[in-house]
Amino acid sequence: MKRFAGLCVLLFAAFSLGYALRDLQEETRTQPLPPEESGTRVEVILFRGGGYCPVCDDLERNAQEALEGPLSGDVAAGRLSFRKLSLEEPENERYIETYGLFGTTLVVSLVRNGREVRFRNLEEAYRLADRPEAFRPFFLQALAPFLKEAVAP
Repeated sequence: MKRFAGLCVLLFAAFSLGYALRDLQEETRTQPLPPEESGTRVEVILFRGGGYCPVCDDLERNAQEALEGPLSGDVAAGRLSFRKLSLEEPENERYIETYGLFGTTLVVSLVRNGREVRFRNLEEAYRLADRPEAFRPFFLQALAPFLKEAVAP
């Protein structure tokens, strides 16, 4: 009986691995973000799970407040945007590997002509989420090189 149970577990693992490899082949690691327009822009993306998450809410609020302050001109000009994506949606699973996600986090992405040029996973933002006075300078400093590159000819 133990052999049969072991064989069942082994077969299940083998089939699971086969499906995982098939799915991995169907998606490429360098898939671009969906093109929205030509030109260069910076996207701030909040990745979060479902359910109650106070840290997620803090990250979202702090990021949006920072974008509404000194960066509101960049937002109005279309050079800077913010969006939320759920890690529980199947179409967003590809970002887990692409950005090295392991939970709620912010990612800054430079997009040129609909293709992602580079990105930065702001893992540190999670620890600063409940301290807006520390989060804001960190966030603005992380965005600065991306915005500089977005406005450069």
